[in-house]
Amino acid sequence: MRPMRIIVPVLASLAVLASPAPPVHAWGWDYAVPADAESSGVVSLARRPEVLDVFWIRSDGAVMNSTWSEANPRWEAWVVAPPGSAQPGKLAGGLAAIARNPDHLDVFWIRPEGGVSTSWWHAGTPHWNWAAPRSIAPARDALPGALTVAARNPDQLDVFWIGPDRAIRTAAWNPWRDWLPPWSITGPGVAHYPGGALSVVSRTRDQLDLFWVRPDGGVTTAWWNAAANWPWRPIAPAGHVLIGSSREPRRSALTAIARRPDQLDVFWIGPDGGIGTTAWNPHRDWPAPWPIAWPGAAAPGAIAAASRSPGQLDLAWISNEGFVQQLGFDERLTGGWAGLTATGPGKAVPGAVGLVGRRVHHLDAFWVRPDRAIGTNWWTRSGSACT
Repeated sequence: MRPMRIIVPVLASLAVLASPAPPVHAWGWDYAVPADAESSGVVSLARRPEVLDVFWIRSDGAVMNSTWSEANPRWEAWVVAPPGSAQPGKLAGGLAAIARNPDHLDVFWIRPEGGVSTSWWHAGTPHWNWAAPRSIAPARDALPGALTVAARNPDQLDVFWIGPDRAIRTAAWNPWRDWLPPWSITGPGVAHYPGGALSVVSRTRDQLDLFWVRPDGGVTTAWWNAAANWPWRPIAPAGHVLIGSSREPRRSALTAIARRPDQLDVFWIGPDGGIGTTAWNPHRDWPAPWPIAWPGAAAPGAIAAASRSPGQLDLAWISNEGFVQQLGFDERLTGGWAGLTATGPGKAVPGAVGLVGRRVHHLDAFWVRPDRAIGTNWWTRSGSACT
């Protein structure tokens, strides 16, 4: 595999420098986790540096989980919710998971009739002993395909989806009030559908930042804190995000990440298959978007981001040739974005992709293979195979 190098246009206000790129190192050999997975939803996370979890929707609508750890280095699969629980399909799905503390997992999905359900697992119980699924939103409350969750503290969960009127809907949980009934945080018609995209981050204990794709292909953000109850503003003009057409709907791709409390970065796949971005910090309030990857770089489907340290960003997506592409940036080095292919061509189908930075010098990527297994591969600066 030959290293790829991309130089980003200089934005002095964000200190993105265009000089020699940071060093890159090879990815390992990709590995298959037996799955029968739908390409519409794969979610990965690390609740501890030595533990990985991946979730997916099986072709029969079951919600699945597989776990790997350094103490037990093999992937074992468990049923979180039985067949028929989630809706399979290219533009359907709707899956989110989070570890709000190192010993707890929460997973959420959109049901075939448009409700939202959840299940959870806590350390000390067998991995097959997931809690019985529980409804947190009634039928016809959610459109399929877009679901996201944040834990702004270990005792708080906030889940978001697109309602049937294309408003953004939410439900929240804490130990004192349990799950509140869902409510809308925007007016109707704000979100693109079908194939819409949502992403939420919590950069401080009392802050939520939510991002979504508009019907015109632009990007909007809304935020919540003690002084702000979901005001909103556009951060990318119309036409920046791939949304397809009524004749050929496409799944939009959007992700956001907070690599430190005073920095937000948002990424998407554009109509030309390039990767676009914009960023926020207290010194610069959402500058005009700019490209970081070339036209045709990405197939429609998904993009994932990880931050291994406060100054590092990594992205992953599926290329039109069917390989997993990784792109990294380190603000401590005088370089632009640099990357590698994490697989050979034809190893991934367009759709979901996951990326986890569980250590400063380690990345794990996940995707759906043509045989419907979950593919996984890892990058480590030492070059050793850690998974």
